[in-house]
Amino acid sequence: MMSAPAGAGWIGSSLGGAVGGANGSNPLVLAWLDCEENPVISLRWSESYAFLGALHHPDGGPTVTILSKSGLTASGHQRFIYRCQNCTSWNGGKATLNLNGTTIFGHASHTTTKPSIPSDPSSGVAEHNLAGQHLLKIPEARRASYWDVLDALRVSES
Repeated sequence: MMSAPAGAGWIGSSLGGAVGGANGSNPLVLAWLDCEENPVISLRWSESYAFLGALHHPDGGPTVTILSKSGLTASGHQRFIYRCQNCTSWNGGKATLNLNGTTIFGHASHTTTKPSIPSDPSSGVAEHNLAGQHLLKIPEARRASYWDVLDALRVSES
């Protein structure tokens, strides 16, 4: 899950800490609300800080799905609950997620500027103006009730 104030342009979480440049290239999950306040999510990849292109893997790589309860909350925050499948290792990345220990994640956002075409998951985004890193102890995040919670949050496909 990711959350930001309603006026934020976009928010993101990098899987593995760095999103390009000297520290490596790892997937970045970006999310924002479009003009109708619908949640939009996009998986990005970059070899440098200059461009965050949409990540396309012809070999069935990472897939991100928006789950229910995503969108604008009653308290005025953007909230994105998502499932990222095949997101624990990737071709070309200089890191993989340590599923049995502590892993570093990056986070970034642009506090005001939305993507150029807010309804398009592949839309261009402004460079972040807020960023940092945090640690997650993966074993402590696991829950026996994962599948039950996931079933409750799935958006029905039409």
